Amino acid sequence: MSTIWLPFRDDVTEVTGHRNPTKFEYTIGEGAIHYKTFPVELWMYPTGKPKKWIKCPQDKLRYYR
Repeated sequence: MSTIWLPFRDDVTEVTGHRNPTKFEYTIGEGAIHYKTFPVELWMYPTGKPKKWIKCPQDKLRYYR
């Protein structure tokens, strides 16, 4: 059985990702889900297939769709 995926629509320019807080963020009281908006190009493989997660270029943490 092959996995079928849907590409991003042409009008989508940004995708908001989320991540759980780190252990350090828990200790300083920042224990909420973190959200960040990224350009849609970061979320695509060279073939155009969407990625499930990316590594943020600024903080090097994983963000999920």
